Amino acid sequence: MHSMTLKPLLTLSLLALPASHLGAELVQGEPAAPRQPVLDSQELGDDAAVRTRADDATALTLTLYQGGVAQVGERREFGMQRGRAVIDWHDVPAAMQPQTLQVTGEGDVDVHEVRLRDRVLSRDALLDASVGEEVRLVHRDGESQRGRLLAVSGGTPVVELDDGIELLDQGNPWRIAPDALPEGLADAPVLQLDLSSDMPGRQWLDLGYLVDGLAWRLDYVMTIAPEADTMALHAWATLRNDTDVDFRDADVHLVAGASDAQRPRLETLATRTAGDAIGDASEAVADQQRFRLEGPITLEAGDRRQLRFLQVDSVPVEREYRVRSHVPLGSQGRAQRRPVAIHMAFENREPELGRPLPAGSVRVYQRDDTGSAVYAGDETLDPTPVGEQVELRPGTAFDLTAERRQTDYRRLDERTEEQAWRITLRNAGESERRIVVEETLPGEWTMLEESAEHRRPDAGQARWEVDVPAEDKVELEYRVEIRR
Repeated sequence: MHSMTLKPLLTLSLLALPASHLGAELVQGEPAAPRQPVLDSQELGDDAAVRTRADDATALTLTLYQGGVAQVGERREFGMQRGRAVIDWHDVPAAMQPQTLQVTGEGDVDVHEVRLRDRVLSRDALLDASVGEEVRLVHRDGESQRGRLLAVSGGTPVVELDDGIELLDQGNPWRIAPDALPEGLADAPVLQLDLSSDMPGRQWLDLGYLVDGLAWRLDYVMTIAPEADTMALHAWATLRNDTDVDFRDADVHLVAGASDAQRPRLETLATRTAGDAIGDASEAVADQQRFRLEGPITLEAGDRRQLRFLQVDSVPVEREYRVRSHVPLGSQGRAQRRPVAIHMAFENREPELGRPLPAGSVRVYQRDDTGSAVYAGDETLDPTPVGEQVELRPGTAFDLTAERRQTDYRRLDERTEEQAWRITLRNAGESERRIVVEETLPGEWTMLEESAEHRRPDAGQARWEVDVPAEDKVELEYRVEIRR
Protein backbone atom coordinates (compact mmCIF):
# COMPACT_ATOMS: atom_id res chain seq x y z
CA MET A 1 0.00 0.00 0.00
CA HIS A 2 1.43 3.33 -0.95
CA SER A 3 1.51 5.65 2.03
CA MET A 4 -0.18 9.01 1.71
CA THR A 5 -0.04 12.08 3.96
CA LEU A 6 -2.76 14.72 3.76
CA LYS A 7 -1.51 18.27 4.10
CA PRO A 8 -3.63 20.67 6.13
CA LEU A 9 -4.58 22.42 2.87
CA LEU A 10 -5.37 19.96 0.06
CA THR A 11 -6.10 21.33 -3.43
CA LEU A 12 -8.44 19.10 -5.45
CA SER A 13 -6.89 20.01 -8.78
CA LEU A 14 -3.57 18.55 -7.57
CA LEU A 15 -4.94 15.31 -6.10
CA ALA A 16 -3.10 12.23 -7.34
CA LEU A 17 -4.46 9.34 -5.34
CA PRO A 18 -2.63 5.99 -5.74
CA ALA A 19 -4.48 2.74 -6.19
CA SER A 20 -4.28 0.52 -3.13
CA HIS A 21 -2.24 -2.63 -3.27
CA LEU A 22 -0.47 -5.17 -1.13
CA GLY A 23 3.05 -3.81 -0.94
CA ALA A 24 4.72 -6.17 1.52
CA GLU A 25 6.88 -9.13 0.59
CA LEU A 26 5.23 -12.25 2.06
CA VAL A 27 7.01 -15.40 3.12
CA GLN A 28 5.40 -18.55 1.72
CA GLY A 29 5.16 -21.53 4.00
CA GLU A 30 2.96 -23.58 6.23
CA PRO A 31 1.71 -21.98 9.47
CA ALA A 32 3.97 -22.29 12.47
CA ALA A 33 2.98 -24.69 15.24
CA PRO A 34 0.81 -23.21 18.02
CA ARG A 35 2.84 -21.65 20.80
CA GLN A 36 2.28 -19.92 24.12
CA PRO A 37 0.96 -16.37 23.60
CA VAL A 38 3.44 -13.55 24.02
CA LEU A 39 1.89 -10.37 25.34
CA ASP A 40 2.17 -7.52 22.86
CA SER A 41 3.56 -4.23 24.12
CA GLN A 42 0.58 -2.31 22.67
CA GLU A 43 -1.99 -1.33 25.30
CA LEU A 44 -5.52 -1.47 23.91
CA GLY A 45 -8.54 0.21 25.37
CA ASP A 46 -12.02 -1.24 25.13
CA ASP A 47 -12.87 0.87 22.07
CA ALA A 48 -9.47 0.76 20.36
CA ALA A 49 -9.16 -0.90 16.96
CA VAL A 50 -6.26 -3.21 16.16
CA ARG A 51 -4.84 -2.39 12.74
CA THR A 52 -3.20 -5.03 10.60
CA ARG A 53 -1.67 -4.56 7.15
CA ALA A 54 -0.02 -6.73 4.54
CA ASP A 55 3.30 -6.42 6.43
CA ASP A 56 1.81 -8.70 9.10
CA ALA A 57 1.08 -11.52 6.64
CA THR A 58 2.94 -14.82 6.98
CA ALA A 59 1.11 -16.80 4.25
CA LEU A 60 -1.12 -16.03 1.27
CA THR A 61 -3.02 -18.55 -0.87
CA LEU A 62 -4.97 -17.78 -4.06
CA THR A 63 -7.30 -20.34 -5.62
CA LEU A 64 -8.29 -19.17 -9.10
CA TYR A 65 -11.30 -20.46 -11.05
CA GLN A 66 -12.01 -20.17 -14.75
CA GLY A 67 -15.33 -18.42 -14.05
CA GLY A 68 -13.92 -15.04 -12.89
CA VAL A 69 -14.05 -15.51 -9.12
CA ALA A 70 -11.24 -16.51 -6.76
CA GLN A 71 -10.74 -17.65 -3.20
CA VAL A 72 -8.24 -15.77 -1.03
CA GLY A 73 -6.74 -17.27 2.11
CA GLU A 74 -4.47 -15.07 4.21
CA ARG A 75 -2.74 -15.54 7.55
CA ARG A 76 -1.56 -12.51 9.52
CA GLU A 77 0.15 -12.28 12.89
CA PHE A 78 -0.45 -9.33 15.24
CA GLY A 79 -1.28 -8.42 18.83
CA MET A 80 -4.82 -8.81 20.21
CA GLN A 81 -6.49 -8.38 23.56
CA ARG A 82 -8.67 -10.92 25.36
CA GLY A 83 -12.41 -10.44 24.97
CA ARG A 84 -14.16 -8.12 22.54
CA ALA A 85 -11.96 -6.43 19.94
CA VAL A 86 -12.25 -4.53 16.66
CA ILE A 87 -9.78 -5.49 13.93
CA ASP A 88 -9.17 -3.12 11.00
CA TRP A 89 -7.88 -5.50 8.31
CA HIS A 90 -6.22 -3.25 5.73
CA ASP A 91 -5.06 -4.06 2.17
CA VAL A 92 -8.14 -5.98 1.01
CA PRO A 93 -9.61 -5.68 -2.51
CA ALA A 94 -12.75 -3.58 -2.93
CA ALA A 95 -14.30 -6.44 -4.95
CA MET A 96 -14.16 -8.93 -2.07
CA GLN A 97 -17.42 -10.63 -1.06
CA PRO A 98 -17.69 -10.04 2.71
CA GLN A 99 -20.67 -12.38 2.96
CA THR A 100 -18.34 -15.30 2.14
CA LEU A 101 -15.90 -14.50 4.94
CA GLN A 102 -14.45 -17.26 7.12
CA VAL A 103 -12.31 -16.42 10.15
CA THR A 104 -10.26 -18.80 12.29
CA GLY A 105 -7.58 -18.03 14.84
CA GLU A 106 -4.90 -19.43 17.09
CA GLY A 107 -7.40 -19.21 19.92
CA ASP A 108 -11.19 -19.50 19.92
CA VAL A 109 -12.52 -16.63 17.80
CA ASP A 110 -16.17 -15.58 17.59
CA VAL A 111 -17.05 -12.97 14.92
CA HIS A 112 -19.98 -10.70 15.81
CA GLU A 113 -20.03 -8.28 12.88
CA VAL A 114 -18.25 -7.72 9.56
CA ARG A 115 -18.11 -4.37 7.79
CA LEU A 116 -16.37 -3.54 4.51
CA ARG A 117 -15.49 0.14 4.46
CA ASP A 118 -14.99 0.60 0.74
CA ARG A 119 -15.49 4.39 0.48
CA VAL A 120 -12.02 4.96 -0.92
CA LEU A 121 -10.47 8.42 -1.06
CA SER A 122 -10.74 10.02 -4.51
CA ARG A 123 -11.59 13.42 -5.93
CA ASP A 124 -15.25 12.49 -6.48
CA ALA A 125 -15.61 10.78 -3.09
CA LEU A 126 -14.03 13.76 -1.35
CA LEU A 127 -16.40 16.19 -3.09
CA ASP A 128 -19.48 14.05 -2.39
CA ALA A 129 -18.57 13.78 1.30
CA SER A 130 -18.20 17.59 1.52
CA VAL A 131 -21.58 18.50 0.00
CA GLY A 132 -23.47 20.75 2.43
CA GLU A 133 -20.31 21.58 4.37
CA GLU A 134 -18.26 24.78 4.61
CA VAL A 135 -15.10 24.51 2.53
CA ARG A 136 -11.98 26.58 1.91
CA LEU A 137 -11.41 28.02 -1.59
CA VAL A 138 -7.91 28.86 -2.76
CA HIS A 139 -7.12 31.14 -5.72
CA ARG A 140 -4.23 30.33 -8.04
CA ASP A 141 -2.59 33.55 -6.79
CA GLY A 142 -2.72 32.32 -3.17
CA GLU A 143 -5.78 34.25 -1.96
CA SER A 144 -8.31 32.17 0.03
CA GLN A 145 -11.91 32.52 1.19
CA ARG A 146 -14.65 30.28 2.60
CA GLY A 147 -17.91 29.10 1.10
CA ARG A 148 -20.46 26.29 1.23
CA LEU A 149 -20.41 23.39 -1.24
CA LEU A 150 -24.03 23.12 -2.43
CA ALA A 151 -23.73 20.33 -4.99
CA VAL A 152 -21.53 18.60 -7.54
CA SER A 153 -23.04 18.62 -11.03
CA GLY A 154 -21.32 16.58 -13.71
CA GLY A 155 -18.09 16.75 -11.75
CA THR A 156 -18.28 20.56 -11.36
CA PRO A 157 -18.55 21.84 -7.76
CA VAL A 158 -21.29 24.45 -7.10
CA VAL A 159 -20.25 26.75 -4.22
CA GLU A 160 -22.23 29.43 -2.37
CA LEU A 161 -20.18 32.54 -1.54
CA ASP A 162 -21.12 35.73 0.27
CA ASP A 163 -21.67 37.52 -3.03
CA GLY A 164 -23.37 34.72 -5.01
CA ILE A 165 -23.00 31.25 -6.55
CA GLU A 166 -19.75 30.10 -8.16
CA LEU A 167 -19.27 27.15 -10.58
CA LEU A 168 -15.75 25.81 -10.19
CA ASP A 169 -15.37 24.45 -13.70
CA GLN A 170 -12.07 23.69 -15.40
CA GLY A 171 -11.32 27.29 -16.31
CA ASN A 172 -12.13 28.75 -12.89
CA PRO A 173 -9.08 30.09 -10.97
CA TRP A 174 -10.56 28.97 -7.62
CA ARG A 175 -10.10 25.46 -6.20
CA ILE A 176 -11.61 23.71 -3.18
CA ALA A 177 -9.11 22.86 -0.42
CA PRO A 178 -10.71 20.71 2.34
CA ASP A 179 -9.48 21.42 5.85
CA ALA A 180 -9.51 17.73 6.86
CA LEU A 181 -10.34 14.27 5.59
CA PRO A 182 -14.12 13.67 5.89
CA GLU A 183 -15.17 10.88 8.23
CA GLY A 184 -15.67 7.50 6.57
CA LEU A 185 -13.12 7.97 3.79
CA ALA A 186 -9.90 5.99 3.70
CA ASP A 187 -6.99 5.67 1.33
CA ALA A 188 -7.99 2.03 0.63
CA PRO A 189 -10.80 -0.42 1.52
CA VAL A 190 -10.71 -1.71 5.09
CA LEU A 191 -12.39 -4.88 6.38
CA GLN A 192 -13.54 -4.22 9.94
CA LEU A 193 -14.06 -7.27 12.17
CA ASP A 194 -15.89 -7.08 15.48
CA LEU A 195 -14.89 -10.28 17.28
CA SER A 196 -14.15 -11.95 20.58
CA SER A 197 -11.00 -13.93 21.39
CA ASP A 198 -10.14 -16.05 24.41
CA MET A 199 -6.39 -15.45 24.06
CA PRO A 200 -4.46 -12.18 24.45
CA GLY A 201 -1.10 -11.31 22.94
CA ARG A 202 0.54 -11.84 19.59
CA GLN A 203 -1.14 -14.57 17.55
CA TRP A 204 -2.23 -15.51 14.02
CA LEU A 205 -5.61 -15.05 12.38
CA ASP A 206 -6.74 -16.70 9.15
CA LEU A 207 -9.08 -14.92 6.75
CA GLY A 208 -10.76 -16.68 3.80
CA TYR A 209 -13.12 -15.03 1.32
CA LEU A 210 -14.17 -14.90 -2.34
CA VAL A 211 -13.27 -11.99 -4.59
CA ASP A 212 -14.27 -10.98 -8.11
CA GLY A 213 -11.69 -9.97 -10.69
CA LEU A 214 -9.18 -12.81 -10.22
CA ALA A 215 -9.35 -15.63 -12.75
CA TRP A 216 -7.37 -17.82 -15.12
CA ARG A 217 -7.79 -19.31 -18.57
CA LEU A 218 -5.95 -21.91 -20.62
CA ASP A 219 -4.76 -21.53 -24.23
CA TYR A 220 -3.53 -24.55 -26.19
CA VAL A 221 -1.28 -24.53 -29.26
CA MET A 222 -1.59 -27.64 -31.45
CA THR A 223 1.08 -27.98 -34.17
CA ILE A 224 0.57 -30.77 -36.73
CA ALA A 225 3.65 -32.41 -38.22
CA PRO A 226 4.06 -32.39 -42.07
CA GLU A 227 3.15 -36.08 -42.27
CA ALA A 228 -0.07 -35.23 -40.33
CA ASP A 229 0.06 -38.25 -38.00
CA THR A 230 1.68 -36.60 -34.94
CA MET A 231 1.38 -33.25 -33.24
CA ALA A 232 2.94 -31.11 -30.53
CA LEU A 233 0.58 -29.85 -27.83
CA HIS A 234 1.58 -26.89 -25.68
CA ALA A 235 -0.57 -24.94 -23.22
CA TRP A 236 -0.21 -21.63 -21.37
CA ALA A 237 -2.14 -20.59 -18.28
CA THR A 238 -3.01 -16.89 -18.21
CA LEU A 239 -3.58 -15.45 -14.73
CA ARG A 240 -5.58 -12.22 -14.57
CA ASN A 241 -5.77 -9.73 -11.69
CA ASP A 242 -8.43 -7.08 -12.28
CA THR A 243 -8.65 -6.08 -8.62
CA ASP A 244 -7.19 -2.93 -7.07
CA VAL A 245 -4.54 -4.70 -4.95
CA ASP A 246 -1.28 -6.55 -5.47
CA PHE A 247 -1.03 -10.15 -4.26
CA ARG A 248 2.62 -10.85 -3.51
CA ASP A 249 4.40 -14.16 -3.04
CA ALA A 250 1.19 -16.17 -3.07
CA ASP A 251 0.76 -19.93 -3.14
CA VAL A 252 -1.44 -20.18 -6.26
CA HIS A 253 -3.83 -23.00 -7.17
CA LEU A 254 -5.75 -23.25 -10.45
CA VAL A 255 -9.10 -25.08 -10.37
CA ALA A 256 -10.66 -26.55 -13.51
CA GLY A 257 -14.07 -28.18 -13.73
CA ALA A 258 -17.66 -27.79 -14.77
CA SER A 259 -19.15 -27.13 -11.32
CA ASP A 260 -20.50 -23.74 -10.25
CA ALA A 261 -17.36 -21.59 -9.96
CA GLN A 262 -19.34 -18.74 -8.41
CA ARG A 263 -19.61 -20.73 -5.16
CA PRO A 264 -16.34 -22.64 -4.66
CA ARG A 265 -15.87 -24.37 -1.35
CA LEU A 266 -13.77 -22.19 0.97
CA GLU A 267 -10.66 -23.66 2.53
CA THR A 268 -8.52 -22.19 5.30
CA LEU A 269 -4.75 -22.04 5.26
CA ALA A 270 -4.53 -24.34 8.25
CA THR A 271 -6.26 -27.23 6.43
CA ARG A 272 -4.86 -26.88 2.91
CA THR A 273 -2.72 -29.67 1.44
CA ALA A 274 0.37 -29.23 -0.66
CA GLY A 275 -0.07 -30.08 -4.34
CA ASP A 276 2.45 -31.02 -6.97
CA ALA A 277 4.05 -28.66 -9.48
CA ILE A 278 1.98 -27.49 -12.41
CA GLY A 279 2.43 -29.66 -15.47
CA ASP A 280 3.24 -32.79 -13.45
CA ALA A 281 0.17 -33.70 -11.43
CA SER A 282 -3.18 -32.52 -10.15
CA GLU A 283 -5.62 -33.56 -7.46
CA ALA A 284 -9.38 -34.00 -7.44
CA VAL A 285 -11.19 -31.55 -5.14
CA ALA A 286 -14.99 -31.24 -4.94
CA ASP A 287 -15.47 -32.95 -8.34
CA GLN A 288 -12.98 -30.58 -9.93
CA GLN A 289 -9.26 -30.70 -10.71
CA ARG A 290 -6.81 -28.50 -8.83
CA PHE A 291 -3.32 -27.64 -10.07
CA ARG A 292 -0.67 -25.95 -7.93
CA LEU A 293 1.86 -23.56 -9.44
CA GLU A 294 5.51 -23.94 -8.60
CA GLY A 295 7.02 -21.36 -6.27
CA PRO A 296 5.50 -18.15 -4.90
CA ILE A 297 3.65 -16.07 -7.52
CA THR A 298 3.14 -12.30 -7.48
CA LEU A 299 0.06 -10.88 -9.22
CA GLU A 300 0.09 -7.10 -9.25
CA ALA A 301 -3.07 -5.07 -9.89
CA GLY A 302 -3.88 -5.18 -13.60
CA ASP A 303 -1.51 -8.08 -14.29
CA ARG A 304 -1.86 -10.55 -17.17
CA ARG A 305 0.69 -13.25 -16.42
CA GLN A 306 1.31 -16.33 -18.55
CA LEU A 307 2.87 -19.53 -17.21
CA ARG A 308 3.74 -22.77 -18.97
CA PHE A 309 1.06 -25.37 -18.20
CA LEU A 310 1.78 -28.23 -20.62
CA GLN A 311 4.44 -29.15 -23.16
CA VAL A 312 4.20 -32.43 -25.09
CA ASP A 313 6.14 -32.63 -28.35
CA SER A 314 4.80 -35.81 -29.97
CA VAL A 315 1.23 -37.09 -29.70
CA PRO A 316 -0.44 -39.42 -32.27
CA VAL A 317 -3.29 -37.59 -34.01
CA GLU A 318 -5.89 -38.60 -36.57
CA ARG A 319 -7.28 -36.26 -39.23
CA GLU A 320 -10.66 -36.80 -40.85
CA TYR A 321 -12.78 -34.84 -43.36
CA ARG A 322 -16.54 -34.94 -42.76
CA VAL A 323 -19.72 -33.79 -44.47
CA ARG A 324 -22.74 -33.82 -42.15
CA SER A 325 -26.33 -33.25 -43.26
CA HIS A 326 -29.87 -33.74 -41.99
CA VAL A 327 -32.39 -35.38 -44.34
CA PRO A 328 -35.71 -33.50 -44.02
CA LEU A 329 -39.13 -34.97 -44.62
CA GLY A 330 -40.85 -33.98 -47.87
CA SER A 331 -39.65 -32.82 -51.27
CA GLN A 332 -36.58 -30.56 -51.53
CA GLY A 333 -36.09 -28.66 -54.79
CA ARG A 334 -32.69 -26.95 -54.56
CA ALA A 335 -29.16 -28.27 -54.47
CA GLN A 336 -27.27 -27.57 -51.24
CA ARG A 337 -23.56 -26.84 -50.90
CA ARG A 338 -22.12 -28.31 -47.72
CA PRO A 339 -18.76 -27.51 -46.04
CA VAL A 340 -16.20 -30.26 -45.61
CA ALA A 341 -15.09 -29.94 -41.99
CA ILE A 342 -11.64 -30.90 -40.70
CA HIS A 343 -11.76 -33.13 -37.61
CA MET A 344 -8.68 -33.78 -35.45
CA ALA A 345 -8.73 -36.48 -32.77
CA PHE A 346 -6.23 -37.76 -30.21
CA GLU A 347 -6.32 -39.88 -27.05
CA ASN A 348 -5.64 -38.41 -23.62
CA ARG A 349 -3.62 -41.44 -22.54
CA GLU A 350 -0.15 -42.30 -21.36
CA PRO A 351 2.65 -42.27 -22.26
CA GLU A 352 2.21 -39.08 -24.31
CA LEU A 353 -0.46 -37.39 -22.17
CA GLY A 354 -2.50 -39.10 -19.47
CA ARG A 355 -3.34 -36.05 -17.34
CA PRO A 356 -6.53 -33.97 -16.89
CA LEU A 357 -6.94 -31.39 -19.64
CA PRO A 358 -8.95 -28.30 -18.53
CA ALA A 359 -11.19 -26.44 -20.96
CA GLY A 360 -9.50 -23.86 -23.15
CA SER A 361 -9.05 -22.37 -26.61
CA VAL A 362 -6.99 -24.36 -29.12
CA ARG A 363 -5.05 -22.73 -31.97
CA VAL A 364 -4.15 -25.26 -34.65
CA TYR A 365 -1.07 -24.91 -36.86
CA GLN A 366 0.09 -27.15 -39.72
CA ARG A 367 3.77 -27.45 -40.57
CA ASP A 368 4.64 -27.60 -44.27
CA ASP A 369 7.52 -29.53 -45.85
CA THR A 370 9.95 -26.70 -45.00
CA GLY A 371 9.00 -26.77 -41.31
CA SER A 372 7.07 -23.48 -41.32
CA ALA A 373 3.89 -23.44 -39.22
CA VAL A 374 0.72 -22.20 -40.97
CA TYR A 375 -2.32 -21.19 -38.92
CA ALA A 376 -5.17 -23.61 -39.68
CA GLY A 377 -7.98 -22.50 -37.36
CA ASP A 378 -9.14 -22.62 -33.76
CA GLU A 379 -11.57 -24.55 -31.61
CA THR A 380 -12.60 -24.96 -27.97
CA LEU A 381 -11.40 -27.96 -26.02
CA ASP A 382 -13.93 -29.27 -23.51
CA PRO A 383 -12.73 -30.52 -20.09
CA THR A 384 -11.24 -33.93 -20.81
CA PRO A 385 -10.36 -36.48 -18.08
CA VAL A 386 -7.67 -39.10 -18.45
CA GLY A 387 -8.56 -41.90 -20.86
CA GLU A 388 -11.00 -39.92 -22.99
CA GLN A 389 -10.68 -38.91 -26.65
CA VAL A 390 -10.30 -35.26 -27.64
CA GLU A 391 -12.00 -34.28 -30.89
CA LEU A 392 -11.61 -30.83 -32.45
CA ARG A 393 -13.00 -29.14 -35.54
CA PRO A 394 -10.60 -26.29 -36.27
CA GLY A 395 -12.05 -25.30 -39.65
CA THR A 396 -13.06 -26.43 -43.14
CA ALA A 397 -10.99 -27.77 -46.04
CA PHE A 398 -10.45 -25.28 -48.86
CA ASP A 399 -9.80 -27.87 -51.63
CA LEU A 400 -12.72 -30.15 -50.72
CA THR A 401 -16.36 -29.35 -51.51
CA ALA A 402 -19.67 -31.18 -51.34
CA GLU A 403 -23.04 -30.66 -53.00
CA ARG A 404 -26.29 -32.47 -52.08
CA ARG A 405 -29.25 -32.78 -54.42
CA GLN A 406 -32.52 -34.68 -54.00
CA THR A 407 -32.98 -36.67 -57.21
CA ASP A 408 -36.33 -38.34 -56.48
CA TYR A 409 -39.23 -38.17 -54.03
CA ARG A 410 -42.34 -40.31 -53.69
CA ARG A 411 -45.04 -40.42 -51.02
CA LEU A 412 -46.02 -44.07 -50.48
CA ASP A 413 -48.79 -43.47 -47.91
CA GLU A 414 -49.69 -41.01 -45.16
CA ARG A 415 -46.72 -42.05 -43.01
CA THR A 416 -44.20 -43.40 -45.52
CA GLU A 417 -42.09 -41.74 -48.21
CA GLU A 418 -39.18 -42.60 -50.46
CA GLN A 419 -36.28 -40.24 -51.13
CA ALA A 420 -33.24 -40.42 -53.41
CA TRP A 421 -30.13 -38.27 -52.98
CA ARG A 422 -26.90 -37.59 -54.88
CA ILE A 423 -23.88 -36.16 -53.02
CA THR A 424 -21.09 -34.89 -55.27
CA LEU A 425 -17.67 -34.76 -53.60
CA ARG A 426 -14.90 -32.75 -55.30
CA ASN A 427 -11.18 -32.72 -54.52
CA ALA A 428 -9.16 -29.88 -56.04
CA GLY A 429 -6.02 -30.86 -54.11
CA GLU A 430 -2.90 -32.64 -55.28
CA SER A 431 -3.44 -35.84 -53.28
CA GLU A 432 -6.27 -38.30 -52.72
CA ARG A 433 -8.52 -37.56 -49.74
CA ARG A 434 -10.98 -39.74 -47.85
CA ILE A 435 -14.22 -37.92 -47.03
CA VAL A 436 -16.70 -39.23 -44.46
CA VAL A 437 -20.35 -38.55 -45.34
CA GLU A 438 -22.80 -38.62 -42.43
CA GLU A 439 -26.53 -38.36 -43.15
CA THR A 440 -28.96 -38.00 -40.23
CA LEU A 441 -32.29 -39.63 -41.16
CA PRO A 442 -35.64 -39.14 -39.40
CA GLY A 443 -38.06 -41.82 -38.20
CA GLU A 444 -37.68 -45.47 -39.12
CA TRP A 445 -35.68 -45.88 -42.32
CA THR A 446 -34.50 -48.63 -44.65
CA MET A 447 -31.73 -48.24 -47.22
CA LEU A 448 -33.06 -49.44 -50.60
CA GLU A 449 -30.16 -48.63 -52.95
CA GLU A 450 -26.67 -47.10 -52.60
CA SER A 451 -23.57 -46.64 -54.71
CA ALA A 452 -21.30 -47.48 -51.78
CA GLU A 453 -21.94 -49.53 -48.67
CA HIS A 454 -22.93 -47.56 -45.59
CA ARG A 455 -22.43 -48.17 -41.88
CA ARG A 456 -25.04 -47.43 -39.23
CA PRO A 457 -23.23 -46.06 -36.12
CA ASP A 458 -26.58 -45.35 -34.46
CA ALA A 459 -30.29 -45.62 -35.23
CA GLY A 460 -30.57 -42.20 -36.84
CA GLN A 461 -27.42 -42.02 -38.98
CA ALA A 462 -25.94 -43.53 -42.14
CA ARG A 463 -22.17 -43.16 -42.68
CA TRP A 464 -20.05 -43.63 -45.82
CA GLU A 465 -16.28 -43.38 -46.31
CA VAL A 466 -15.47 -42.20 -49.84
CA ASP A 467 -11.99 -41.91 -51.38
CA VAL A 468 -11.83 -38.97 -53.79
CA PRO A 469 -8.83 -38.87 -56.19
CA ALA A 470 -6.78 -35.71 -56.61
CA GLU A 471 -8.30 -33.15 -58.98
CA ASP A 472 -11.38 -35.33 -59.44
CA LYS A 473 -14.88 -35.93 -58.11
CA VAL A 474 -17.00 -38.85 -56.85
CA GLU A 475 -20.79 -39.06 -56.74
CA LEU A 476 -22.42 -40.89 -53.84
CA GLU A 477 -26.05 -41.90 -54.48
CA TYR A 478 -28.57 -43.61 -52.27
CA ARG A 479 -32.33 -44.28 -52.04
CA VAL A 480 -34.05 -44.66 -48.67
CA GLU A 481 -37.53 -45.43 -47.39
CA ILE A 482 -38.59 -43.36 -44.38
CA ARG A 483 -41.53 -44.13 -42.12
CA ARG A 484 -42.64 -41.44 -39.70
